[in-house]
Amino acid sequence: MNLFDPTTMVKLLNAQGRPIVFSVLIMDKSDSMDIHGNAPKDAINQHIRTLKADEENFHVTGVVGFASEYSVDIPMNVASEVSELVQYNTNGCTCLYETVELVLSALLEKVSPIEIPYRVVLAVFSDGEDNKSQRPLYPEKLQVISKKVIQLGWELRCVGFGIDAHFIAQQMGFQTWNAKSMANSTCNIEYSVRDITSGLRLSPDILKIINDSRRFQGATEK
Repeated sequence: MNLFDPTTMVKLLNAQGRPIVFSVLIMDKSDSMDIHGNAPKDAINQHIRTLKADEENFHVTGVVGFASEYSVDIPMNVASEVSELVQYNTNGCTCLYETVELVLSALLEKVSPIEIPYRVVLAVFSDGEDNKSQRPLYPEKLQVISKKVIQLGWELRCVGFGIDAHFIAQQMGFQTWNAKSMANSTCNIEYSVRDITSGLRLSPDILKIINDSRRFQGATEK
């Protein structure tokens, strides 16, 4: 998966002491999401505009969609240079587990070698259970990498529309306390993305706590 813009990692030098926050929105684009029209697109674009306006943090963000296959709709890049989503088209099944595993693998390859403090937040939005990823490879393969990044202090969120988000989170190996089940309504699409976005702003002191915790967890694993 080519998740990152080729120039993104070099641009981290421009953070100039600001907290670096990587955020990925993984949005369901299967047939059943068609009832929401452009609400997912509008919510994603508001997310981008909000991060661009936040001058206290250095945001790197991207958007991945999943239906029968995944699509990198917005490659990971510095928020100030990210273009808004033009189209949100639904089609096909729900290849959830494989998509999330590929995203985490791509993130791990690029982000884990970074020695400066950073935060990673990945949020999955879905209205249905996986019905496309290869079995029995998934969800076990996803669970392995989820456990690894949680030990690094990464935050994995799951929002379910009209489904049990705690069950989906458990299947993916996410922390279930971070999962939210909501009614399958258009307003909840917008609210849930806004809720994730609002939690991305943090002070340098909070980032230090996150990274100290990450180093402690890493030491206990050795």
